[in-house]
Amino acid sequence: MKKLLVLLLLTSPVMAGTISTYGSLMTVTLSSAAASGGSSSNPLTFVQIVSTATTDGGCGSTLNITPSAGNLLVVGCGTNNNASGITVSDNNSNSWLNAGTVTGSAGYYAGIWYVKSCNSGATIITAATNGCNGQNYCVAAEYSGQNTSSPFDVFSGSAPAVASSIPITSLSATTSGTNETMFNFLFSQAGGAVTGQNGTARYKNDQASISWYAQDANVASAGAYTSTWTESSYYTWLSVQAAFTHP
Repeated sequence: MKKLLVLLLLTSPVMAGTISTYGSLMTVTLSSAAASGGSSSNPLTFVQIVSTATTDGGCGSTLNITPSAGNLLVVGCGTNNNASGITVSDNNSNSWLNAGTVTGSAGYYAGIWYVKSCNSGATIITAATNGCNGQNYCVAAEYSGQNTSSPFDVFSGSAPAVASSIPITSLSATTSGTNETMFNFLFSQAGGAVTGQNGTARYKNDQASISWYAQDANVASAGAYTSTWTESSYYTWLSVQAAFTHP
């Protein structure tokens, strides 16, 4: 399908509507209007994405990426057997901040971490589960054009108590400015039939027992946004999303 971004502009109080994207971006739903915040003429630019899964009990889930200096790094990570937390760090003297986390049933845990303005060069990102229990499943994405002093705007996370939802819909996050980029990470008990709202995503890894996914969307107007995926059966899942801003 031809890549196209259809924008719903907020020039007055707004009723429910949709913003649809095609190609490599997801579709998001505008559920309500928010108070106007900062404005930007352009959204962030996607650069690359990498993924990993641990094989050593969660002690050293590593992501190898070589970013350009000053860009935004975003990590989405989940674990299936330790709700005590995940610590993200790297070997390139970057300062990692936590956008937010969510804890689900049976030790499921997921969150988003980011670096405001990264150092250049080969970088090994380590996402370690506290206590080295379970396994970690992570993605790391690089973007350019962010507000380097304070790129993070808002976070939301969803963790149903039991396996539920076809489709999966995250808790909405209300952005405060224009042309923000919403990054969404999904961690699911099982996969094989999970797709983004329009059938595409930045990253997908379908496995029989554990699956993890990432997608993003450029949202033109301040408002409350949800990230949605579709699966063929009921599974335990966690969905986390964070919005990042352009100057």
